Amino acid sequence: MDAAHLEELGRIERDYWWHVNKRALVVQTLDRWFPAPGALVEGGFGGGENLRVFRAMGYEVHGLDFLEAAVERARSFGVSASVHDLQLP
Repeated sequence: MDAAHLEELGRIERDYWWHVNKRALVVQTLDRWFPAPGALVEGGFGGGENLRVFRAMGYEVHGLDFLEAAVERARSFGVSASVHDLQLP
């Protein structure tokens, strides 16, 4: 996947109603039951917008994705991320 596609995916994750509302539910749940500080791991994080939001909330975040370009994008905004194929044995 190229960088332009990841940037578009990030924009969709930031602005599209489905992603916005799904993230709002997760944020509400985290605030109520698991408030920061804490650690969160997201596997298959796409454009990384959830990681960015959770980091801004005060969580230590780490992302796992099989795409090196996605990992590089997440790292570019200060998120710890690693390449991983996410497959179970």
